[in-house]
Amino acid sequence: MTAPSKKLIQPAGKRRWLGWSKGYAREYQRHECRIDAVMTQISNRIDVAGIVFDISQKGCLFRPAQHYLLYRAEVPIQLHVNGMTLFGSIANTITRGYGIDFADILPPETLAQILDADIDTPNSQSL
Repeated sequence: MTAPSKKLIQPAGKRRWLGWSKGYAREYQRHECRIDAVMTQISNRIDVAGIVFDISQKGCLFRPAQHYLLYRAEVPIQLHVNGMTLFGSIANTITRGYGIDFADILPPETLAQILDADIDTPNSQSL
């Protein structure tokens, strides 16, 4: 005969989770887009053309137009997009591109101006 199994029950307020929880939400909303941009590495003044694939007030995902990605982390950069220059640093490198953290949180008006340059959005002036 087997002993009855003991279930560990914790009160709801005392739970500890390791890793992501179901209630995780980003602090700033991401906006999917395709915006032409140029990233400049400040330390060696190398310009890299590419596309911003998603952006929020705190950062973006930049994919270089190259066929390969070099690993970069904590590299200070300038991002030139839609006539504006944004300062930040490369936070991580993933297969889709470079995760960039902006030095300052973008105001919603500036973010809206950047999103106006989205390649996929039809431009009413071109009609």
